[in-house]
Amino acid sequence: IDKKRTWSPKNFDKKFRGPVTLKYGLMKSINTISAQLIDIVRPEAVIQTARRLGVKSKLEPFLALSLGAQPVAPIEMAKVYSTIARGGGFLEHHALERIESHQREVMFEHLATGESRFASETIYVLIDMLRGVIDNGTGTTIRRRGFKGDVFGKTGTSSDYKDSWFCGAIPGMAVVIWVGYDDNRSMYFTHGSGVTGASGAAPIWADFLIRATAGEPLHNFPRPGGLKTLFMHQTTGEVSELPKDDEWISVTLKSGDATRLLEESIQKALADSVSADSLEVR
Repeated sequence: IDKKRTWSPKNFDKKFRGPVTLKYGLMKSINTISAQLIDIVRPEAVIQTARRLGVKSKLEPFLALSLGAQPVAPIEMAKVYSTIARGGGFLEHHALERIESHQREVMFEHLATGESRFASETIYVLIDMLRGVIDNGTGTTIRRRGFKGDVFGKTGTSSDYKDSWFCGAIPGMAVVIWVGYDDNRSMYFTHGSGVTGASGAAPIWADFLIRATAGEPLHNFPRPGGLKTLFMHQTTGEVSELPKDDEWISVTLKSGDATRLLEESIQKALADSVSADSLEVR
C-alpha cells in the first residue's frame, strides 16, 4: 500500500449521515459504511469470501474493492447471487443441460453436483439485509414496477455513470442486469440526470421477473432455525422486540447475537435511566 496516497470515499449523494447500522447502510448504498467495513474485516477476507461465492476474476486486496472498483463479469455476479439464493449452496454454472438425438436418445446430460459453502443461517441474515434494499432502499423501484414476490438484491452505479447494475434473486432464479455502452461512455437521460442502478438496470430486472414468473406460484426463501427477528434503530443500533417509530427497521440475526444485543440494549437503557435520575451507582 502506498502510504503517500490517501483514499477518501464519498457517498453517491455527497451527503454524510454519520453512524448508521450495517443494514441501513446497505439499504441506502452508503459508500462510507462499506469502506469502513472492508477496513475492519480486511480486503483479503473479502476476496476469500468472493471466491467461495463463485468469483474467479482477478481481485486485488485494496479497500476500494468494497465499492466495486475492480471489474467482475455479470455471469460471475449471477453465480454469487445464485449461491446466496441457495442458502450457501454453490453450483457451477453450465450452458448445456442435455443433448438428445432425433430419436430422443440422450447424447449428453449435465449432472450437477452442489457444494455447501456457507451456513444457511449466516446466508439468511444476508438475504434479510438485501431484502431491505428492495423494500426500503435504493431498489424500491422493484416494488413500484409491480413485483410482489420474495426477493433480495442490490443496485450498483459507477461514479461516472458508465455502469448501471441490478443483481438479485427470487427462490429458484438469480438474475443480473448490467446496462452500459460498449465504448465505456457515461450514460445520461435526455433530461440530464445520470443513469443509476435504480433508474437503469432495476426497472429492466423487475419487468423481466414479472414476465418470467407470470402464472407461477410465489415462494419465500426457506428460513432456517436458530434465527430471531428484532427491530433496530437505523442510526443508534439500539434493538427492541417491537418497533418504536419509522426509524426502526427489522433485522434478522442468529439467536445468540440477537439475545446478546437485546440484553446490551436493555442494560444501556437502564444505565441511561439511572444517570438521568442523577443517582450514584456503586
